[in-house]
Amino acid sequence: MNVKVNSTTVGNNSKAIKNSSKYLCAQSEYSKDEKSTVTCNKKLQSAFEKSQKLIDKLGENMTLEENNIKNLGIAFQDIDKAIAARIDG
Repeated sequence: MNVKVNSTTVGNNSKAIKNSSKYLCAQSEYSKDEKSTVTCNKKLQSAFEKSQKLIDKLGENMTLEENNIKNLGIAFQDIDKAIAARIDG
């Protein structure tokens, strides 16, 4: 009796994560008001830049997780084959 790994589902899920991560990248283009001396303007720019760095980092981490999921699926297949070989032995 083998443990079945649905490699198609694993592959589809990892692809979905990879495709989602493409949308998570920092946007550098936004209008800046360089003439204003309003304190909140600088704070807003700072908050925007921080948020873009976090979005970028999230995209990078999602790509890493996509690779982990893919590798985990492969590892399960290898374990399944090894167990089946021992049982069939």
